[in-house]
Amino acid sequence: MAGPDLKGVTQRRSPDWLKAWLKSPDTMVMSDSMAKALYKEYHQVKMPNLKLSDEEIAALIAYMDEASGGGPAAAPAPSKGMSKSSKKS
Repeated sequence: MAGPDLKGVTQRRSPDWLKAWLKSPDTMVMSDSMAKALYKEYHQVKMPNLKLSDEEIAALIAYMDEASGGGPAAAPAPSKGMSKSSKKS
């Protein structure tokens, strides 16, 4: 099951909306009209709350913006606690 296409999402949704969605999708589905509409459109499948940090959310939004052709967005520097080995893919 797939949700909405993320390409161009940073042009379709405001940064504040994306931050709120990534921070707490379970709350958004109950309170936000756009989130409710997406929930209904995509067969009532909820995005899990991944309990992302603010830094992780900013990095995801920057990645989605850049991947959508929005150019490099200002992403925060990686946490000092992140080791080189945890960055390997």
